[in-house]
Amino acid sequence: MPIGIYPHKCQPASERFWGKVKKHPNGCWEWQGSITPNGYGQFWHDNRLIQAHRFAYEQLHGSLPKGLLLFHSCRNRKCVNPEHLEALPQSVISRQVRAAKPQWLNTTAIERFLEKIAISGSGCWEWQAYVDKGGYGKFGRLYAHRWSYEYFKGRIPDGHHLDHLCQNRKCVNPDHLEAVLPKVNVMRGRGLTAENARRTHCVNGHLLDEQNTYVYQGQRHCIACLRDRTRRYRRQEAEINNEKAELVTDLAGSAEGGEV
Repeated sequence: MPIGIYPHKCQPASERFWGKVKKHPNGCWEWQGSITPNGYGQFWHDNRLIQAHRFAYEQLHGSLPKGLLLFHSCRNRKCVNPEHLEALPQSVISRQVRAAKPQWLNTTAIERFLEKIAISGSGCWEWQAYVDKGGYGKFGRLYAHRWSYEYFKGRIPDGHHLDHLCQNRKCVNPDHLEAVLPKVNVMRGRGLTAENARRTHCVNGHLLDEQNTYVYQGQRHCIACLRDRTRRYRRQEAEINNEKAELVTDLAGSAEGGEV
């Protein structure tokens, strides 16, 4: 192949274009090629990138009249079906978008949300998209489990956190979430504070009840263990003192013998 010749440049533009289209039962012809950040398809033609849906429209209807924009009647920005495209003034499009916004935006959001979950055997809705370092799913800029709770159950009360009853941070099942105070959420967790609070016996097997427990620096400690440590310390101190006394006696005896 000669230098500078690429296979895609040998194909007619229409063949390259329609090779990147997938038709769906709902009538949408979804673009499978490059997508812009705001969700529209883009296509390389005549040494520049153009909007894919505009290329499709102009293939069927000719050049787009000046001052008009293309409106997706299907509300699917990736769709390039010319029958789903209508050339309208900006003012008309703005009115139609404002009138339809509450319904189709909410539907689109929940559909995008549900596409990102997988239901496990335990009933958890595990988040399949981005997960942060803490193990929580993110849906846009929001935590996925918070978005799910507020969508299905309503607003989270002020000053409350969401507790995962299933102990699975990736779970977004609203039935596995409970709005609780921060202290309750911490005590139900797996951190050191929660683990210490759930302990029923110390490392030496003593029961940690009210009579055998004292609190120091926010943590429970065993009184029986404290007494054992105190007894060992006093016994060691006594042994050391006895050894010192014997050493003094021996030194005194040696001194007296030398003087004789």
